[in-house]
Amino acid sequence: MTAILKKPLDVLLIEDRPEDAKLILRELELGGFAVNHVRVTTGAEMRNALVRPGRPASLVSGQAGNIRSRQIAKQRKRQRILFHPR
Repeated sequence: MTAILKKPLDVLLIEDRPEDAKLILRELELGGFAVNHVRVTTGAEMRNALVRPGRPASLVSGQAGNIRSRQIAKQRKRQRILFHPR
């Protein structure tokens, strides 16, 4: 039996509900990704995470996260933003 290699994906997960975060991560893993993530729940945590080295994709859920992420996308042209509707 051949092992299936999963594509690595670094994610800044902006989600305040732990149960939603688990579901999102599970779906990414089922979709063939080896997910390395950092979960943040506040704007301050998100800003701190974004100044660290590296450029993770950002996966957001919920109205407030989407609005803030759109603002970040305008400022950071290379930041990939993935939107997840609730």
